[in-house]
Amino acid sequence: MPIFFVAISAVLVAGCVADNGDGDVSANIVASDQNLADSQITLNRVDSPQDAWIAVFSDSDGERGELLGYAPVNKGQNSNVRVNIDINQVQNISQSVIVQLFSRQGGVNTFDVNVSQPITVNNSVVVKTIVITRQNGGGNGDGQNASIDVADQNVLDDTVTVSSVTSPQRGWIVIHRDENGQAGEILGFAQVQAGNNANVVVDINGTAEPGTQEQLTAMLHTDAGQQGTFEFPNGADAPVTEDGEIVQEEFTVTWQESGGLDNNRAIVNLRLIAQGFTSPVAMASPDDGTGRLFVADQTGLIYALTPNGNGSFESELLLDLSENLVPLQANYDERGLLGLALHPDFGQNGKFYAYYTAPLREGAPSGFDHTNRVSEFTLPDVNSNVADLNSERIILEIDNPQFNHNAGHIIFGPDNYLYVPTGDGGGSYDISAGHNPSIGNAQDKNSLLGKILRIDVDSQDANGLSYAIPSDNPFINGGGRPEIFALGFRNPFHLSFDSFTGRLYASDAGQSSWEEINLVEKGRNYGWNIKEGSYCTQFQQGQSPYGEVGGENSTSPCPGEEDQNLGLTDPVIQYQNAAREGGIGSAVIGGYVYRGQIQSLYNRYIFGDLSMSLQNPQGLLLISEPVTGTQELLEASELQIGNSNDGRLNMFVKAFGTDSQQEIYVLTSGVIGPGGTTGKVYKLTESTNNQNTSNSQQNTATDPNY
Repeated sequence: MPIFFVAISAVLVAGCVADNGDGDVSANIVASDQNLADSQITLNRVDSPQDAWIAVFSDSDGERGELLGYAPVNKGQNSNVRVNIDINQVQNISQSVIVQLFSRQGGVNTFDVNVSQPITVNNSVVVKTIVITRQNGGGNGDGQNASIDVADQNVLDDTVTVSSVTSPQRGWIVIHRDENGQAGEILGFAQVQAGNNANVVVDINGTAEPGTQEQLTAMLHTDAGQQGTFEFPNGADAPVTEDGEIVQEEFTVTWQESGGLDNNRAIVNLRLIAQGFTSPVAMASPDDGTGRLFVADQTGLIYALTPNGNGSFESELLLDLSENLVPLQANYDERGLLGLALHPDFGQNGKFYAYYTAPLREGAPSGFDHTNRVSEFTLPDVNSNVADLNSERIILEIDNPQFNHNAGHIIFGPDNYLYVPTGDGGGSYDISAGHNPSIGNAQDKNSLLGKILRIDVDSQDANGLSYAIPSDNPFINGGGRPEIFALGFRNPFHLSFDSFTGRLYASDAGQSSWEEINLVEKGRNYGWNIKEGSYCTQFQQGQSPYGEVGGENSTSPCPGEEDQNLGLTDPVIQYQNAAREGGIGSAVIGGYVYRGQIQSLYNRYIFGDLSMSLQNPQGLLLISEPVTGTQELLEASELQIGNSNDGRLNMFVKAFGTDSQQEIYVLTSGVIGPGGTTGKVYKLTESTNNQNTSNSQQNTATDPNY
């Protein structure tokens, strides 16, 4: 089950317990110097006279320094107690740490050094000092085993990526402009930890005309002065040397036009709310004064997080739907539990709704992959945090031909109707088996795939459906399926209503060229598979659909668009996919128009991208210029994270959510698929930084305080 807390980023892993039962156990810690394997240390034995915490701190001249990790121990003898360590706080290859025993106060899942009291024996605290050695690092001394690996690359949105940096200690990777064969002007820098650092992203200040090639140098510097502040050339952070030579690597960059984002970056901080999920994909919060957050994990689990009064959350498993799901592929899958919505009268009726991928139902077309299902569940009491699986009432089922493009982020609108986004059925270009062979599913008004549906779950249709059709749906009187509210979508995973204006926004993941955000209005056609973003698909131009899609001369009208009088609606935000030269990101993740208390974000659409790379977690947070409520195209930029070393998340962005106060949360995972336990939920908070911490040479590039 996920662990929930605020501000401390350690995973709790308890060892085996053997209580001798005599009620008078002395306190003792037995541990030896060891390698830091998989960011974890093991304490041979911890004896405690009561239920307690074992906490690990950095050694600051014999005093407790930064908290590195902690774990619960029980009264009695605890053997092989494993403690996960925050690797970002381990500054050197080898360093001493202080292990200390504390009383367990403040809740089983929450350790607070200001609340929990040190356990003492004969008026002396119970501590043990050991030396831990990082195993991913390189050597001792000034520059031994230090190395840099950086490839020639395009510069997009003023960033470069250094593939690998190995440093014997905490330091800086610095990008210099080449001046007559020597490292010259500093363009940018980013902090690196002791050991191996992969895919280090550095913001740079340099600019040049698109297409210009330039030689740059990546150089390793120490962090010998004030830690966390880059001090060079007027300071102590000198270049690292190895065998008398500066550790550096030259590379060539080609300056590119922005992939649809401008460079005027806003800044927020992130606060860790919960971790230990597999792949959190949806969140809902009842407006009932409890402050609860309901988080849906792709694996089929829904958790209820309840504030415990001291700034953290207690968790309970609200519902386990895992047995109802089609089996998932841990390395990558677009199926699973995908949506969660609370009834508008949740505070009175306790009803909530889930969108998930079930095994193919009886009578479904042969060869299809699964059935997408929307179901209603009811809590036995509105204040309960445990639901009964047997309360399920199936509302809607839609058969999906392929495993992908399921959309699913259901939401209730201001009109109290349920809005259900559906993908085009999967595959590519809406032309695979199970798709309308002439126009695709998204353009087929007789198919529920590739649409946004609107249904009334509080009524039942006279024809035996578990829902009714709102009387003003666009096809209520014919011409298409009456459930359809809008059409022409590829994979509109996320929907959100602006809580102030009531306008509906939907993200739509692109094929291989354009990622888009749409302002959705009743009856409109948003173009797929005729258009991707505001550009015609090459498929519609009679060329191979697997080549480069879209181009400068491929805007409307697209082939057949005028003949069919389709009146296609373009997105209000779009940017290029990384599969297209000069593009960024891999799949847009929709968010919300911000209506919380951070004034710099107010009236701007906050969203993200899954990752700049599908191989490494490089998710983006993005922000639009102020929304206008019209169909005009808005500019967007990267939303920088002020309490991150490089200003970025360094996780896959899976979804966004809001609480009852309209504050925004980002749901993330360290891996792309529904496997492992790296899933985390962060809350966006106001940053005290006023500028990019990794661009200004005398700014403090602080460690993440998630």
